[in-house]
Amino acid sequence: MLSAARLVAAWSLDRSVPPHRRLARLVRAMDDTRACGDDTLGDRNRRLLRLHCALVRGPLEACVKCSACGVDNELDLPLKAFLDTPAAPRDARVKLNLGRGMGVFRLPRMTDIEAAAASHDVRSAVLERCRVDGAGSVLHELAMLRLGRRFEVIDPLSNIVVNITCVGCGTALAASVEVAALVAHEIDAIVEGLYRDVDRLASTYGWSEDAILALPVERRHRYVAMAALRGAVPPQARA
Repeated sequence: MLSAARLVAAWSLDRSVPPHRRLARLVRAMDDTRACGDDTLGDRNRRLLRLHCALVRGPLEACVKCSACGVDNELDLPLKAFLDTPAAPRDARVKLNLGRGMGVFRLPRMTDIEAAAASHDVRSAVLERCRVDGAGSVLHELAMLRLGRRFEVIDPLSNIVVNITCVGCGTALAASVEVAALVAHEIDAIVEGLYRDVDRLASTYGWSEDAILALPVERRHRYVAMAALRGAVPPQARA
């Protein structure tokens, strides 16, 4: 479990940076860097779901807009079912007929995705890094789609899909869950709350940021409530 001070130090509130990149920095601060880089997409989503459980200790909420009637469908994601999903075999390989020969591919890792981030075609660059046999055969669009589907079967948490029925019109919906976006949104709220607490307590008592963040959660909340009674800025709803 990250301390409040480590969480503030490791988390960026710059929302112009994609959620998965902000979370990658936080994950590296929490866990062994080498092990994190070896994560498959499913491993990374599993790691982020565990991070949610540690920081929030409540349901992970999502909202799915109905494509038929436009109603927002709110739901709690089945965290236990996701976390109980078996991890992909570390040595998994996928063989694919590429027309002029067979290609053999391993599952993509986070290091592959980070290395290909600046490429013009990220998906193609990632898959080429994952090719272990069959050099020379071109990966066309259809082949990449087939390969992606095979990867999802082996590594089911790499693309989490929830099936629901719209509360507005009864349409069956299948929505892909962007775990990184959901967890990043939660951590934004937590860290912004910590900044507000530091501002209130530093303004009222003159304490340093380090001292405030080192306080146990219940004591910090108690001091924030007392600061409000002393005429400080009224406490806002915290995440």
